[in-house]
Amino acid sequence: DLRIHVETGELDGITRVLVNRGVCDWTPLDQVLHFRGEPVLNGLFGVPKTSTIDSGEPILRVIMNLVPSNSVMLQLEGAVKTLPSITSWMSVVTEGKEEVRIWQSDMCNAFYLFALPHQWRRCLSFNILRWGNEIGKDPAVRYALSCCVLPMGWLSSVAIMQEVSEQILLQGSLSEAEQVVRNRAVPLWMVGLLKEAKRQNRSWWHVYLDNYAGGQIVDKGEETIGGERLHELAETAWQKAQVVSSEKKRKRGVVEAEELGALVSGATNTIGGSPNRLLRVIQATLWVLSRTHLSKKHVQVIAGRWIHILQFRRPGMSFLEATWEYVGSKKFDLGLVLRVRRELWAIVCATPFFQTNLGATVSQVTTASDASNTGGAVGIAYELSSEGQDFVAASKSGMDAQATASI
Repeated sequence: DLRIHVETGELDGITRVLVNRGVCDWTPLDQVLHFRGEPVLNGLFGVPKTSTIDSGEPILRVIMNLVPSNSVMLQLEGAVKTLPSITSWMSVVTEGKEEVRIWQSDMCNAFYLFALPHQWRRCLSFNILRWGNEIGKDPAVRYALSCCVLPMGWLSSVAIMQEVSEQILLQGSLSEAEQVVRNRAVPLWMVGLLKEAKRQNRSWWHVYLDNYAGGQIVDKGEETIGGERLHELAETAWQKAQVVSSEKKRKRGVVEAEELGALVSGATNTIGGSPNRLLRVIQATLWVLSRTHLSKKHVQVIAGRWIHILQFRRPGMSFLEATWEYVGSKKFDLGLVLRVRRELWAIVCATPFFQTNLGATVSQVTTASDASNTGGAVGIAYELSSEGQDFVAASKSGMDAQATASI
């Protein structure tokens, strides 16, 4: 059983509000999920948000600590395989005076918004027990407070939330052909392969749990019809599903926005780590370097944080050659420690370079390497081969068919 962290005397008031709001209900203790003869009871606590009430006290976010339930239940897979990655946006190609525009919307209280079938309540119960006469139920029965909605902290919540979010938007007339997902190639008009896409105002969208984001490539000063259309469809779909969209986080056709830990800038046509993420990892790296002893655990954590940033400029991963050797080494090597310190300092200094230039031109000369230590090749292409021309023609035909079907 996990503890319920609450001020003395406030528990009854908190449980009463949770039940009245439909977040929780009472389940007979003998019906609660049991494991090895014991009821599986979870914990509850609050985490302060940035906002406060009039008295200055912080507003708390309710966190359901569902470690016991997670440890005895299989995790649902759902739509986890389709969770988008912001690195897909690195496929964007802009040319000339083109720029990227971004749209964003965020659900309010998403993880306590969607109801679960009542059969799940017995599996998501808390260490708050009351006799029936204390809560207006059968006096002879003891009850446990149980969760009625999709909770934050349950391992299966991500899979279910992603499935729900996708279905709300797809049933709201957003086109699957314009959706960016992890297990499917990005739309062809996103990578600039088909210039006909410009005349069709084609754009793209993705949904990551409770967050919607869309993008469109336009000429500077051009109307953003495609991206605006998708955003309006998303907002309408949420409204019909009684999902509350956060006005504070809503953005329409902006040239710069943070999305999934990255900063997408249409003004400079770049994508890289967000300023807050960069600042935190630089500060943490400098703190690690200031220690007399270089902790392997700290180095491993810091290196993992840098990997997220380096994915926007993959050659930068070469900075961490000695770092991985150090993390996997079982022996102390002063020379290796000094190399790791130099690498971490170098990676901090090189931070401004760790972003992708979406407007980079395509080189006419390419190099190709293989497993040979002495071999190499240089190729120059002036036009598409017959196979390439067939591919573009087939791709264009498929795009036109998808556009017709969506209309």
